[in-house]
Amino acid sequence: MNKHIDRCPHCGASELEVLVEIEKYSYLIRPTEFESIWRTVPMTVGLCHGCGTAMQLLPPDRGALDEIYSKYYGSYPTFASDPEMDERHREFMEFLVAAGVPMSGHALEIGSYDGRFLARLQSVGMTVHGCDPNAAAAAEAERAFGVTTTLEYFTPDTFPEDSFDFVSARLVLEHVTEPDTFLAGLQKVVRTNGHVALEVPDCGIVMAEGAPFWMYEHPNYFTATSLLRGMRRHGFDGTVTSHKGILRAVCRNTGAALATDDVAVDIALAHDFRTRYRDYVARFDAVLADVRRQGLPMAVYGIGNYFTNLLSSTSLEQSEIVAIYDGNPKKWGLEIEGLGLPIRSPDTVNDGGPGVVLLASASYPGMMERIAPYLDRGGKALLPLPTPVLYQRPAGAAA
Repeated sequence: MNKHIDRCPHCGASELEVLVEIEKYSYLIRPTEFESIWRTVPMTVGLCHGCGTAMQLLPPDRGALDEIYSKYYGSYPTFASDPEMDERHREFMEFLVAAGVPMSGHALEIGSYDGRFLARLQSVGMTVHGCDPNAAAAAEAERAFGVTTTLEYFTPDTFPEDSFDFVSARLVLEHVTEPDTFLAGLQKVVRTNGHVALEVPDCGIVMAEGAPFWMYEHPNYFTATSLLRGMRRHGFDGTVTSHKGILRAVCRNTGAALATDDVAVDIALAHDFRTRYRDYVARFDAVLADVRRQGLPMAVYGIGNYFTNLLSSTSLEQSEIVAIYDGNPKKWGLEIEGLGLPIRSPDTVNDGGPGVVLLASASYPGMMERIAPYLDRGGKALLPLPTPVLYQRPAGAAA
């Protein structure tokens, strides 16, 4: 079993504080296209007082990470639709242009997958290259867009010094077990005055709410301030903004380490989160107790990270679930190990739903719209945020 780290992998400091300990954290992997199975591991999340970054203090097991990446992240295609990905890439391109990133020179994308975003950079005149260990996705990048991919995880040794004018790493840094080394590698391969653009989940938002938000394959949890500190330690000067739950950093490589601000704001946020988290779990369990007292059969709408966190952090049991729904058609028919239930379209809730539907997503208002006929008939929903509550639409009220 892995031991707790004694030094921060971001800044090297030794003052690490435990925020949350979970004896059995459960997550799902996909060994095949048509099945999902559970894995259970211990998890400890803590905070570094040196740089203000939250992280897993019990590092993810290398073998477990390899399984996750080969079975889920290594799959091709993903659950995301092509139009959805195209829209994300279009919007991100607009963001880069607005941020003043020159659309010229040599560009690298770390985590380039099937090359769709690099194809956009290529279309405006940039010379592009990908870096991704997924062979199937890289083959598609070559076939569809003529994009060449280096088939490995990025390290400081992957490319020569000063190779690129621009590097993009979207939703990558949160996965990296040696973030200080990763950022040093970026500083090496990006030319002086070149730019980097990073995206990571905005954990500051969810920490303020107190809800569980862990992912086993995410050893790092950033706020806007902690991410910018990490960038500045490695000579990147720029800004970090939040967009739809994602932090975006656009920074210029100055070539030398820069001063960072005080970490007090992140320490205060983490301490407040610890209290809010305990209160959130207690409130969720109280609502579950009410559901059980009423004898309401419970279904789950939304099979993703929030669902697995509720199973890991609260008293919710798999055996209580009588049906599972998800809005992504690519998941329909997939069976979750232990539940013995296929994932179904949420539209079927409206045909005669259970006693209560747990809306397991931060985007639950859209879920409520989709099951409006069920709610209009008096169906109940367990709303997750900002405070768990058992909801029933007042008689005669419209959606």
